[in-house]
Amino acid sequence: MGWFLKSNPKKSAAKQRRSRALGPGPWDPRKTLAAMQLLGAMGLLLAVAVSWKHLEQLLSAYAAENQSVPATANERVALLSTPAWMNKTLQQQLTDAAARELSTDPADTRSLPRLLDVMAKNPWVEQVTRVQRAPSGQVFVTAQYRQPVALIEAPEGYCVIDAKGTRLPGVYARHLVPRLSMPVITGVSAKSATEGSRWPGQDVQSALSLIRVLSDQPYLNQIQSFDVSERDPRGRVRLVLRTRLGMIRWGLPPGDEQTIEPDAAVKKQWLANVYKTYRGSVDAGGKVVDVYGAAVFVHPNRDAEIDQQAGFTWSR
Repeated sequence: MGWFLKSNPKKSAAKQRRSRALGPGPWDPRKTLAAMQLLGAMGLLLAVAVSWKHLEQLLSAYAAENQSVPATANERVALLSTPAWMNKTLQQQLTDAAARELSTDPADTRSLPRLLDVMAKNPWVEQVTRVQRAPSGQVFVTAQYRQPVALIEAPEGYCVIDAKGTRLPGVYARHLVPRLSMPVITGVSAKSATEGSRWPGQDVQSALSLIRVLSDQPYLNQIQSFDVSERDPRGRVRLVLRTRLGMIRWGLPPGDEQTIEPDAAVKKQWLANVYKTYRGSVDAGGKVVDVYGAAVFVHPNRDAEIDQQAGFTWSR
């Protein structure tokens, strides 16, 4: 009757081996705890990343929508080292154009590149040298600007150009030209340039070179136009300065005289002598003055024959 109280050692060992082969061993709580901790850490990192991204979006939206006092264009953008010739109206136009590219989102990193691109493409801007954002958020722009120096008579009106012949914004009616107080170039053969591009053709450059030579002369305001329509038999520009009642036939542009005509310095001195002799009248009182020959000649009208006895000369 006590057979059931006894065990067979061989059968018990074999049974244990089969049990280990068929299933895992005893439960290890330390390994289970480590696995749960690893899964928990990974889940926490994922939750933090998702929460941070969401929080960043919320903060950016809140900062953009809840500024207490909207900043004006001048408070957001400042133009440094603006030239003396630039008036306040143009400064404000440039400031407004730049400020429009700055969003109210302080985290927007694309604002400055947009501002730089807009300023660089503006016809008034020769070159942007620096754009810097201060800790206060204000942006400072340093640039070189194109100064208007002359007007070109074009089919659409009078267009402004800089010293290199680059067209600037603005087209003016004839009655406004005297108020602009700038030399006028007439007789230009090339079509109008687009704003920000250089006016094509050598005739504009020829007129600009003479404007530079005469820019310091007291009689410059007596010259109503620098006419570039005249040509010699070889197709070269022959400059004519037109006054209210007379004209000055200058001849070849400065630098192109070679041995054909007196150089620009001599012609300039001759005109200074005419201005002095005729008491402040560079066209000798409404006559025709030639300075492209061997001497200065003054004629009563354009069609008069060259007569050295009727004029006066100064040695070169």
